Amino acid sequence: MSTDARIDMGALVTDATRIYFASFPRIALVAVLSHVPIMLVDAFQTLSMTSVDSPGFGGLTQLSMILGTIALAITSAYVVPPVMSSLGHRRAPTFAEVSARVGAALGTAWLTNLIVGLGVLCFVIPGVIASLWFCVAIPASVAEGMTARRAMDRSKELTEGYRSTALALNLGYGGLLIAVVIASVVPTVLVEMDASASGHPVNAWLMVALTVLPTAVQSLVVAYGSALFTVFYARLREVKDGVDADALAAVFA
Repeated sequence: MSTDARIDMGALVTDATRIYFASFPRIALVAVLSHVPIMLVDAFQTLSMTSVDSPGFGGLTQLSMILGTIALAITSAYVVPPVMSSLGHRRAPTFAEVSARVGAALGTAWLTNLIVGLGVLCFVIPGVIASLWFCVAIPASVAEGMTARRAMDRSKELTEGYRSTALALNLGYGGLLIAVVIASVVPTVLVEMDASASGHPVNAWLMVALTVLPTAVQSLVVAYGSALFTVFYARLREVKDGVDADALAAVFA
């Protein structure tokens, strides 16, 4: 088992980006559809906040967070197989062929998000460490059919010796996601400032659009992150287990 082979970050990101855009229609469909429940909850919350007759509804933010974890799992489950198939130059599996792996991804997403979240609450650093340990847990669960606990152990094992690469990928992906979130908030802020200056109320449906569309865009970034860490997982399997891309892709054939 090799632990000193270098992983080329440039090639990794290039491959992930190439595959992402080559498979964009399929990936975008899965990403956006898996985030539709979040969009509906956000739209409902926005309408309730802009309506003077609405009593408001508590707990919708927490519901969105739960739905976000589910969306991540579904997106990853359907992104991992075509990305690995592309790396191995094989036919991408159909949606029906991939569906059986959603459960494994869901369990892993729940557990990893819970541990990382608790770690962040414990003075941040433990959460950062956990995110490095478990960054390829979901691809492992999908590709190897593992339970959440086993996939997390597998991710920790694979990333040993490559935590600096994991950190760089996490920072890059996190930075991209934050940039998209900030950019998506700007139109809402401008509309609210204009309404405040003019004294006219903001159109409720305009606010819904400004809430829902950014979520759709963010879903595409989440899908890109899934592709990025899937390629990282494949590279780790190559350098640590000696398994080439074709053999990895054969799992989904």
